[in-house]
Amino acid sequence: MKGAILLIFTVFSSVIFANSNIKQEVLNKNIKVGDYIQYKITIPLEKSTITLKTKDFSPFDLISKSQKLTKDKKSTEYILKLSIYETGPQTIPELKFIKIENKKESEITIPSKKIMVNSVLKKDEKNTRIKDIKSTVSVKEKTYLFIYILIGVLIIIIFYVIIKKQKKKKKKEIIIIEKKLPAHEIAYKKLSELINKELIKKGKIKEYVFMLSEIIREFIGNRYNFDSIELTSDELLKHIKQDAKFNREYITIINNFLEDSDIIKFSKIEATNEELEQLTKLTFKIVDDLKINIMD
Repeated sequence: MKGAILLIFTVFSSVIFANSNIKQEVLNKNIKVGDYIQYKITIPLEKSTITLKTKDFSPFDLISKSQKLTKDKKSTEYILKLSIYETGPQTIPELKFIKIENKKESEITIPSKKIMVNSVLKKDEKNTRIKDIKSTVSVKEKTYLFIYILIGVLIIIIFYVIIKKQKKKKKKEIIIIEKKLPAHEIAYKKLSELINKELIKKGKIKEYVFMLSEIIREFIGNRYNFDSIELTSDELLKHIKQDAKFNREYITIINNFLEDSDIIKFSKIEATNEELEQLTKLTFKIVDDLKINIMD
């Protein structure tokens, strides 16, 4: 019994003595987040070889490891280069080494070691800097969004202007082509198109009379080379009265046409089919007579 107790005490003492010769130290003095931590472990050789068994170093990352003999060649030094991106108290996990001596393997356990990882910011700057970064990002995002919207609006405006100009150009080209034709031919063509629409049968009386009036106005303007479309009935009559080339006897006819068409267009009085037929015939008569009797 005494022999067994003595054996246990001897083994336990040898383990304490062996571990007491193992040294572990962190070479960095002031560790900041992101720094490479130099963790040195010195283990006596005692005619043995030692290899690192531990694979997991969580929460640390193992960057590299190196091994070399001490100057007296009695111990081996392991230097582990670790990194971590969390601040505050951290614990380097316990490490296990395999010791081979006289073809026998044994395990050496290095206890865990607590360290402090400091932030790169000062205490009073932590919250303010984070807020500043967030606010800066927010402002940049808003600025870029505003620029994108502005560019989009400008592109739409440019396309709108280009399309509008092209439409105006096409419209002008059509007007120029039409003006190359004699005024009475343009009027006949439009009268034919109007009659083919059969607006009277469809009950669209006011629209029919309005278009008749527009054809006569355009015909007179084309015939005497002035812009007549935008003129009121009174302004149109005043203009042709002042034109010496215009035959006086047709002023009364045109005046009657304009008065009759205005009454139908702007009053609630419904025109009869006979009145519409007379107005249509009067339209053709004005075009026919001005074409025949008026010389430029």
